[in-house]
Amino acid sequence: MEPHLCTPQPTYVIVEQIHRKAGLPSIPRSGAIGAILSPSLIQVFRRVLQVCDVQDMFFEGQRISGTPSTWQYIQEFVRPGRQITTSPTGQREFVLVYAGFKNVVQPLPRVGNLLPESWTRQYDLGTPPSPFIYGTDPIPRVELYGNSRADFIMPGGQPPATAVGIYHRTGNRLEIPPSNERDRMIQQLVQPNPSHP
Repeated sequence: MEPHLCTPQPTYVIVEQIHRKAGLPSIPRSGAIGAILSPSLIQVFRRVLQVCDVQDMFFEGQRISGTPSTWQYIQEFVRPGRQITTSPTGQREFVLVYAGFKNVVQPLPRVGNLLPESWTRQYDLGTPPSPFIYGTDPIPRVELYGNSRADFIMPGGQPPATAVGIYHRTGNRLEIPPSNERDRMIQQLVQPNPSHP
């Protein structure tokens, strides 16, 4: 696909997946031979896609295939008037703006007063520095993991458990589509713009 200009819109699709990780120490449980209590570590992998309107670019009225060349940019700055212009195509698409993860320690179960409270509380270990993180999360506080309305499902029983949300920055509204409506609702976001001729 040739490069083109894409004007960001205030709508995002959030996809979060839960992956279980091993490696936390176990605590022997008294009174049960061989039984152990162990906190679990999970990794929440997150992708944020933004809806954008596709624009065609023109140089001196002629459509450009791809992006303007260095010479065309120079002409834009040294000649009077606009040499480079854009025009909406009416098409929409998704652009990946962030992909990353955070580690979360799941607590041990609360059993009376046998364990200190600090052992039965969930800890967010955050996102460590990593070369596997792409972009900057534009909506870091809009999360699906930990949101009681978000359903993490495993189609066909196959991991990872996945949840999807649609966030509209205009109106600060998070939609969490039912699993049987996800595909349709997401496709509607990139349907051709009906206001475009």
